Amino acid sequence: MNLDTDDDTALETSTDEECPTCARTGRLFGLADAEAEVEWGVEPLGGGQYEHIPQRYWQAVFTPAAFRCTVCDPELKGPEELRLAELPYQRFELSSDALDEPGFDLQALTDAKSDYEPPW
Repeated sequence: MNLDTDDDTALETSTDEECPTCARTGRLFGLADAEAEVEWGVEPLGGGQYEHIPQRYWQAVFTPAAFRCTVCDPELKGPEELRLAELPYQRFELSSDALDEPGFDLQALTDAKSDYEPPW
């Protein structure tokens, strides 16, 4: 399924999702991407003082765009149709092994993303 995107670093892919019509496994299509995240830790300095330490990392995310079931053949496009069908329609975190792309490499994606925008 061809998705319109202006992001050269996002990966067009799909993941398994239960069909809302027939309850069989269908395909949720969308874009896999990586977002820069920061988690804050603290380092004790003594005397009740602490230094805030940023811990930077990349989080894989998936933005749903369409759904298709090959059993009962509904095709849903866009967030509104996905929402009405009670399918994921907003960006969510995921693990790379949940994608239908055997070659998905989060590190390669984050390296490509770093070339386009500063991560922090």
